Amino acid sequence: MRTWLDQARPAKLVPRALSSQPWYLIFYVTSHCNQRCNMCFAWEMLNSLKRSEEWQLPEIERVAAQFPKLYQVSLTGGEPTLRADLAEIIEIFYRVSGVQRVTIPTNGFYPDRIERLVRRVMESCPGLVLSINMSLDGIGEVHDKIRGLKDSFKNLVETYRRVQSLRKIYPNLHSATASVVTESNRDSIKELLYWVRDNMDISNHGMMLARGDVKSEEGKATSKEFFIEMLALHRELSRFGNRLRDAVADEYTQSRIDTLKTERMKDPCLAGKKLIIIDERGNVLPCEILKVLAEKGETDAPELGNFSFGNLRAVDFDLSALLESERGRAIRKFIEDERCWCTFECAQINNFVLNPQAYLRTIVRAVTNSPIEP
Repeated sequence: MRTWLDQARPAKLVPRALSSQPWYLIFYVTSHCNQRCNMCFAWEMLNSLKRSEEWQLPEIERVAAQFPKLYQVSLTGGEPTLRADLAEIIEIFYRVSGVQRVTIPTNGFYPDRIERLVRRVMESCPGLVLSINMSLDGIGEVHDKIRGLKDSFKNLVETYRRVQSLRKIYPNLHSATASVVTESNRDSIKELLYWVRDNMDISNHGMMLARGDVKSEEGKATSKEFFIEMLALHRELSRFGNRLRDAVADEYTQSRIDTLKTERMKDPCLAGKKLIIIDERGNVLPCEILKVLAEKGETDAPELGNFSFGNLRAVDFDLSALLESERGRAIRKFIEDERCWCTFECAQINNFVLNPQAYLRTIVRAVTNSPIEP
């Protein structure tokens, strides 16, 4: 939430927010990854494509052209920095879609690559807000074990150090970290939260609950009760000292807690409308959760199968043809009717930012100075 507060540009944000077109894209640019995280929900797709089968730049231009009101794109994978042309991909979205914010979720294993990426993008896209979001799941060997690769923690810290130095040159550059709470780090997550507070000067530290089809037992999510406890602690360790800004972050945290407790989305979900996911094979999805729920038989709409709108390549890159098809409308109606719920953080913050009632709740919280209720 802090990154949204720090980076929001009302003149650019509001027209895109009010538009009926998608404004937030999660785009899988590669299936390749150098780590084998025990909580990875996408483990089956890792390294499943040849380099020649992945998105080519002319295709990405066509993808970007489908999002004329794009506010944010998250370029993910796999490990996105494994693509040598990642800077060119960002430049395409900046030029074609006019995107305002780009997020790179990364394991931070390659400091040199990330430094080169930042320098090029900040020079070639001067109006862009770029956020380097580093995955941090423990301290030292705890992190390395979860990530399945030696020196992962050491390299991430070096990446953080370089990004911090670059922030002194580029004011539109932000650094962030994110931790996935699992059975693997349950006993050390509190220590990690304090370590981040005491050792890192970042825009935001995100807390996520392991989700989806996790391969290993140790990578599975902790109990909802424990995660709620950690959300409340994290919020206390991340206070701004500004009543309004703290009220916004508190209300967003409360929204996440209430969703977990009631198993119902606190803010109406706009996945499939304002938030779109395009995977490494060109499939268009409303979120990262429904496909897994459908495969486990945990939805009440077997007729919707895997909840994919369809493949973008199969319709000659006509996104609206997929979203406005009979199937597309049925998927969006399923979500609109609140027949699912989840802890998908990207969807939750998207829903919160676009829900007018969330702003009213925030104002009440700021006036009353109400505490979070775990």
